[in-house]
Amino acid sequence: MFKKCLSVLLSICFILTAVVVSALTVGADSMGTKSSGDYLYELNYDGTAVILLYTGPGGDVTVPSAIDGHKVTCIGGSAFSEYMEDEHTLTGITIPDTVVEIGLMAFCGCSNLSKVNIPSSVRMIDWEAFSETAWIEAQPDGPVYINDVLYTYKGDCPASFAIKEGTVSISSCAFCDQKELASVTIPEGVESIGDCAFLNCTGLKSVTIPKSVTLIDYEAFGYYEDEESNFGDLPIDISIEDLEKLLENINIEEIIEKVKSFSEEEIAKLLEALNGLDIQAKLDALTKLGLTDILGSVVGMDADKISEVFDMLGIGKYLAYVSGMFDGYGFDDDDKIDEYDEYDENVELYEEWHDLKVEGFTICGYSGSEAERYADENGFEFVSLGDQVRPVGGKTICGDSDGDGSVTIVDATCIQRHLASLPTEYYSEKASDADGDGFVTIMDATAIQRHLAFLPTNEGIGKEI
Repeated sequence: MFKKCLSVLLSICFILTAVVVSALTVGADSMGTKSSGDYLYELNYDGTAVILLYTGPGGDVTVPSAIDGHKVTCIGGSAFSEYMEDEHTLTGITIPDTVVEIGLMAFCGCSNLSKVNIPSSVRMIDWEAFSETAWIEAQPDGPVYINDVLYTYKGDCPASFAIKEGTVSISSCAFCDQKELASVTIPEGVESIGDCAFLNCTGLKSVTIPKSVTLIDYEAFGYYEDEESNFGDLPIDISIEDLEKLLENINIEEIIEKVKSFSEEEIAKLLEALNGLDIQAKLDALTKLGLTDILGSVVGMDADKISEVFDMLGIGKYLAYVSGMFDGYGFDDDDKIDEYDEYDENVELYEEWHDLKVEGFTICGYSGSEAERYADENGFEFVSLGDQVRPVGGKTICGDSDGDGSVTIVDATCIQRHLASLPTEYYSEKASDADGDGFVTIMDATAIQRHLAFLPTNEGIGKEI
């Protein structure tokens, strides 16, 4: 029930975002969102393309390996979902070997999608990417692997389960609600574990994380939903029918016409607010931090900018219908209480709602590893199996100064500490030459910061050297 309702909520977010993008296609180049043939897309900082929305007729579709000369590396969140475009019927999809990631709900709701061809280049597949499709329905019960990605476990998982050797990632919510699971073996070679991968696995009391894991996402282990709350699975007491009615009440054509009628000054203001649009940004949809934060993940902007855009479009109150529990969207608390009084009780309930920790959950892993970070940040017991060997996986990655297997702001700090002759736990001279000029200077720390801010810099950052 929760997944279904969250899907509808996210559909609302994506639809509102896509409408704005579609209506502003003429001026889209100024904010990086472009239109080409059957696709809306945007460019990553490295010049590769993310498909944001498919607008074609459907049928058997082969995604191009390049659009307007830009290599396609990602299928964005809800890009093909029939929640987004109900005028096409997708029956087959072939993804090129340039793609490395498939986003949240990318093909969700494509009920006639039965033929799926995904290359081994795809290393990450997000939550509900193929939910409600004929393809997933046709899969037998048990683990569903898409090449080296463990996408989900269909049916009831046994008490003990070993993930197969060669797996590189575990998708978001892959084992959600597998309450009988008491032991899982994660092999060396797994690099990432998606958010809520083992949510509601209340029988799982401990897990051993191999050295190869460099990312454990939000609430991947050790959490469960509060089933004793007096409002059920939903973080707000609104039925599926109410949410679907909300979708019907949003007059898309009216919004598009309104955007088209904006003055140049208003369009410039809207484009500025939408700057940095990135539907494929890692969606923390399951963080349950409130719809403002979910929308912030979806459209890559903060709550104030979202409020500004929705206020200009005149649709803030539609969002209040779903999420009247917090400030923003261009109206104050008194207005919300007057117009949406019936939701006041749900507001209080939502603010108190959160996931609970599995009591006594223990993480076994290596000191200085991602496993220890996750345990420390979430307050779980950590049992060390020894020191993490760096660089992680034996790979030297450009910009990964501290050798933990990923490029983060910590690497910029590591370079700064090294240049200041301060101690560092681990330092790689080779990896620290982030700008590729053959020397390690403060400019390398700046290059990493630009990389993390999606600004132009050395395209080799983040790649093995």
